[in-house]
Amino acid sequence: MGASYSGITDVSAGNVAAVLDINQFKQALEGQRDFVPLIWATDDNNIILRIGDAAGANFLDIQDSAGVSQFKVDSNGNITSTDVLTSTRIVRLTADVSDSSGTLQDVTGMSLAIGANEVWTFQMFAMYLADTTPDARFGWTGPTGCQATWAHTGDPAFNASGVSTYNYPRSIGGNIGLHGYGTSNPTDANSTTFNGTIVNGGTAGTFQLQYSRDGSSGTSTLQAETHIIFTKVS
Repeated sequence: MGASYSGITDVSAGNVAAVLDINQFKQALEGQRDFVPLIWATDDNNIILRIGDAAGANFLDIQDSAGVSQFKVDSNGNITSTDVLTSTRIVRLTADVSDSSGTLQDVTGMSLAIGANEVWTFQMFAMYLADTTPDARFGWTGPTGCQATWAHTGDPAFNASGVSTYNYPRSIGGNIGLHGYGTSNPTDANSTTFNGTIVNGGTAGTFQLQYSRDGSSGTSTLQAETHIIFTKVS
């Protein structure tokens, strides 16, 4: 049975048909039917799909025959899939960052824009140059309601005095101090790792790495090529 439509009543030279008019005309001639859409581009041409809304609330959702989402891409490019495919964000420190204040500071560029109610994991490879006393400190901040469980996963011998025999998990807002092995030259730098899980609440925002000197004096430096890999769970 042909589709019902408003109808194209009069067509004169110079009239411009809207897409809706053309679709209605095709349906009237051919009837509604199932179809397999084909999108392709000739050589040296790209196919671009732009989804509106800078807040990431709109999305492209591919569902199975039962209407269950199997693959979703929001308008910030985050991917949610029932398969192993998921969204990954990698951030890298491009220049050394030094601190002599002893107060944790945001490390520019070493962060994740996280949406409301999202769950992510992260892995960080960190390199730092510090004095021989516990002289490097790491921490994280996040949006209101954000929960994070993270830990130093490198050699426990790096941990500050009193916790050097094991690595225990911290919460967001917590921090950890690590030993340094001298600042005479860059070959004295330490390299270590961190892992964690982020469970955000109902407020979107930024999950942010912080760094500082740990101790009463001296300078500590987080070195370039430190990087973090964020992986979206849901």
